[in-house]
Amino acid sequence: MNLYLPIIIEDVEITWRTFNQIVDEKEYSINVLLATFKNAKDQRQRGNIMHFTQIVHLLNIQKKQLQKNQIYYETSIQYVFNLVYDQIDVIQQEQKQKEKFLKIAIFIKYQGMKESIESIKIKNLSKVNTQKEENENLHKLTEIILRRYSHKFLERLRKILNNHELIT
Repeated sequence: MNLYLPIIIEDVEITWRTFNQIVDEKEYSINVLLATFKNAKDQRQRGNIMHFTQIVHLLNIQKKQLQKNQIYYETSIQYVFNLVYDQIDVIQQEQKQKEKFLKIAIFIKYQGMKESIESIKIKNLSKVNTQKEENENLHKLTEIILRRYSHKFLERLRKILNNHELIT
């Protein structure tokens, strides 16, 4: 048995060295895999950070564009409102002037008719019916003038609204 002891010892030493080599290779493989895994994890985190940064950048660009569009639309709407208000003011001024003119014309005509009626009453009471017809004609004429004015005013207002709709 003593004879076999050096051979057994040598076989155990060879087996032990082989075992150590295998363990070292496995340990090296595990370290390589862990390093590769860590590297892949780091790359994925960097990729996620870059992706997130790009998304934030794109959102900021979109936000700026939306703000520009909002300012543009608000300015456009304000411009249209100003135009409409200006047109309304012009139309109101024209209407006031025409109303003044009509009031003066009606007043003058009324005074003339009043004087005519008084002189006709004095001269001839039978002509009262004739004067009444003249008054009715004057009222009809005034009504026609007012209707025309209202029609023109309505047309202008429609044009303004159409222009407003076309602009918006």
